Amino acid sequence: MDDASLRGVSLDFLLDFTWEHSAWHMSTRDVVSMIVQPATAEHRKPYTSLLPEQQVGVPTLFLSHAWSNEFGLTVAAARKFASNGRKPAAAVFVWLDIFAITQHRGEAQERDLSRLEATIARPECTTLVVLDPLGQPLSRCWCVFEFFATLLHAGGRHGKLQVRVGSLQPGGTGELLPCNEVETLAELSAGVDAAKAEATVPEDKAMILARLEELGAASRDGVHELNRKLARAVRHGW
Repeated sequence: MDDASLRGVSLDFLLDFTWEHSAWHMSTRDVVSMIVQPATAEHRKPYTSLLPEQQVGVPTLFLSHAWSNEFGLTVAAARKFASNGRKPAAAVFVWLDIFAITQHRGEAQERDLSRLEATIARPECTTLVVLDPLGQPLSRCWCVFEFFATLLHAGGRHGKLQVRVGSLQPGGTGELLPCNEVETLAELSAGVDAAKAEATVPEDKAMILARLEELGAASRDGVHELNRKLARAVRHGW
């Protein structure tokens, strides 16, 4: 698909990929550098271009996560969340950046990244924020942008932004161990500060901050409102 916003992968594929590559406890960054980039190095296209067409479809779940976290945490959270909808894994399509976006710097990657907000804005798409107990995504610029874009395009729809905090269940089962400790959630929500978020690539941070300013999130009032809504989402879901 030429439009990156339409490159959801089936949850069925996501689970098979994770088991096949023993990627549960790999960081997402390592999954990209050790699996995704080598597989796509020759044609420099997104990983979805390698998949059968039945495994790629319009996403209904956008996954917001930190590359420093275990890849399996994101997968387990997606499976846990999707199971509540009672759809078979093959019928659930999730948007995950490492597969939907070309993982080689250049014009193709920039074009794909420019469609990220359009993915989030799709009315049928829910954003699932996957947090480890340290809440690392809350300090990342791309994630903060994804949070704000979700709130911006919610259109009054409660539930478009969902937050799940947890870790991988011990024993290699690929299951999520949810964190429901009130003190932990309160501490995470208190640490949300959009103005202090960081990015690995300085140019990315400058671009994101410019877009947040366009959206009204970079002003003092805008940052305060964003922080308040994010904190509420961490504590209760939104």
